[in-house]
Amino acid sequence: MKWVGVIFQQGAVERRKGVQDRKGSFPVGVQGRGLGVHGKDQLAPVAGLFGRRAGLGGGWDGAAGLHDQRPRAAALVPTRNSRREIPGAGRADAIFPPPMPLESPYCRPSARTRSTSAKIGVVGYEHRRWVLSLLWGYRSARVLIACAELGVFEAIGNSAVPADELARRTGTEVAALTRLLNAAVALGLLERRPEGYANGPAALACLAWESDFYLGNLARREGVFYRRWARLTDAVRQGTRPPENVQDEPDPAWIRGFELALYDLARTSAPAVVNALRPFIPPNRPVRVIDVGGGHGAYSIALALRHPNLEAVVFDLPRVTEVAAELIERSGVAGRVRVRAGDFKVDALGNAEFDLALLFGVLVAEDEAEINRLLRKAFAALRPGGVVAVREPFLDEDRSGPLDAVLFDLHMLVSTDLGRAHTASEVRAWLETAGFGGAELVEAAGPEAVRLVVARRPA
Repeated sequence: MKWVGVIFQQGAVERRKGVQDRKGSFPVGVQGRGLGVHGKDQLAPVAGLFGRRAGLGGGWDGAAGLHDQRPRAAALVPTRNSRREIPGAGRADAIFPPPMPLESPYCRPSARTRSTSAKIGVVGYEHRRWVLSLLWGYRSARVLIACAELGVFEAIGNSAVPADELARRTGTEVAALTRLLNAAVALGLLERRPEGYANGPAALACLAWESDFYLGNLARREGVFYRRWARLTDAVRQGTRPPENVQDEPDPAWIRGFELALYDLARTSAPAVVNALRPFIPPNRPVRVIDVGGGHGAYSIALALRHPNLEAVVFDLPRVTEVAAELIERSGVAGRVRVRAGDFKVDALGNAEFDLALLFGVLVAEDEAEINRLLRKAFAALRPGGVVAVREPFLDEDRSGPLDAVLFDLHMLVSTDLGRAHTASEVRAWLETAGFGGAELVEAAGPEAVRLVVARRPA
């Protein structure tokens, strides 16, 4: 039996023999095209499906853990006929042997495998590629995080820089840095030029310097979250976050970095949030907003920039409001957006003095009892007819989607003692219990979709 690597294009099944890797470890090798079944320079005995570089032909790269999840008609199909025509298939671009002897139980096809159609083989190997992409996805993320932590993108800037000069600028060992840079090239983050390494388009837009789409602070902060997620198994066994996941938080630098990371995310979604809230902000009279646990203040800043009749208060812990005050000053709306230091678990928010209360990413860190107390405080702070808006990644009613919300729910498990994601119906019920009426889910489409649960204090 021979193993045929099939990429469904046009034509008949072809074989290529005698192509060895550099070490000569296989009698038969391949040159991958389209899906990148193997790279030109290496054969992968474990995965058997490595592309030469990330995104080659829109395909999949095991080394970087990338996977194009669109269905693709590609498979490795066992066949006894070296030129067997496969129904519904085109031609095979490559053929290679199994990575271990056929007598191995891991390689020997079962009776069921031998009798299955090519279609079943296609499905099986699509599943295999998908599972491998999940298993190795962390490698790609870690390359990006390491580059951000070392300041690679900023050190390169808008030019091309040789590896030895980058090593000097980043305080790294040149040979190891070169390996990291090459991985970043394979991922499309960097480009290789004769004069050195340069930032690719995505890095220039999001990682090299401060801009509307800058994500450098977030990428660096993800390094901490990466370590927390490494303890997910422990958190599931214990039912709460491991003690090691708290060790960064007392450091004042942690708070600043955390808020700047959230600001990276918020500044591009803030315009969509402002659009979603527009029906609830009267244009013809002064409007006062309290941004509870508002952190960086990006949403209050965006509201003030859009509505000249609006003033906002960002209410958060003292060390957080220091960061918010800096960002507010930079935004040019310091005259209408100010900070108030306090603790919403202890302090009152106000007494019928605000028209809009924002609770963005706040309820997810609290248990139900604290949520109910906070919502009652928000109710008291609003004038009759005032509006409360809650934003978080809402789970579907069966709690198994959408993916970003489900993963965020796990993030709360490894990062907080009591936090979790909620469904929109849960939040609506809590608002009604606190005295609010007309709770509804408001959705705004756009480059970054926004979902809010909005309710009113009865007039």
